[in-house]
Amino acid sequence: MVKPLKPHSPHLILNYSLRCCPFLSFSSNPDLNNLGFPNLVHRVCEILSNPRIPWRGSSELKSLAPKLKPYHVAKIIETHNSTDSVLQFFYWVSKRHFYKHDIICYVSMLNRLVKDKYFAPADHIRILMIKACKDEEGKVQEAEIILAQIYQYEMFPDVFTYTSLILGHCRNGNLDKAFVVFDQMVKKGIDPNAVTYTTLINGLCDGGRVDEALCMIEGMIENGIEPTVYTYTVPITALLAIGRVDEAISLVASMRDKGCQPNVQTYTALISGLAKCSQLEVAIGLYHKMLRDGWFLQQLHIML
Repeated sequence: MVKPLKPHSPHLILNYSLRCCPFLSFSSNPDLNNLGFPNLVHRVCEILSNPRIPWRGSSELKSLAPKLKPYHVAKIIETHNSTDSVLQFFYWVSKRHFYKHDIICYVSMLNRLVKDKYFAPADHIRILMIKACKDEEGKVQEAEIILAQIYQYEMFPDVFTYTSLILGHCRNGNLDKAFVVFDQMVKKGIDPNAVTYTTLINGLCDGGRVDEALCMIEGMIENGIEPTVYTYTVPITALLAIGRVDEAISLVASMRDKGCQPNVQTYTALISGLAKCSQLEVAIGLYHKMLRDGWFLQQLHIML
């Protein structure tokens, strides 16, 4: 839940981000001296303000939209007189196949919403920003710095936000940073969920740290969080990939004992792994057991 905030400055998030993130930049370099820049921004603002023609149905806006760059959108967000209109425009333009918001657009939208006390939409934009940033290392760092500043507005990030940052670091191979974020969320009183743990377990397995991943499964169980079938399948696959067949089979038995039944993906990983480890007879035996249990994997049938 987003608490009421007490803004110190209407543009604190943006100012802080630009000061502390020299790598924060626009997607394109606008030529502010080019008459096309202010004219385009001004014209879009006029269309958004036209009381006679709803802007969503404006053919002119549709023709102008392909010319819009993130720096245009950021300026429209900052200058248009209606917060409701620019918020809807922010969503609308993000759905155009030729356009993608950059970090400055998200920050500009956050600034506008925070200033005008649109707290629920601000929280949603914050989530979208984290999702947009999580796949690129530099952008994950930008999102973290902005996230730190958001705390000053009493807009406290939730488990989804933290998990998204963790996922971003894991995808970039920055496991140490992922665990720093994990520790931060725990210290802030945000309880990790199964997705959070599974994200870290997946990252550990991708990084060759399978034993740590297995310890993490034990840790989440101790904390009262039930691993999902995917949580188990990831280390099972990793164990088989490095030839630790007995441990993989033992982990399958363990997940069964805890009431988590293997699914098609688990069996696919297990049978494929057994076959690659030259345990073809065991793989075939397991495959036939699956058939008796009502499972059928066409791909494995062809392979075996």
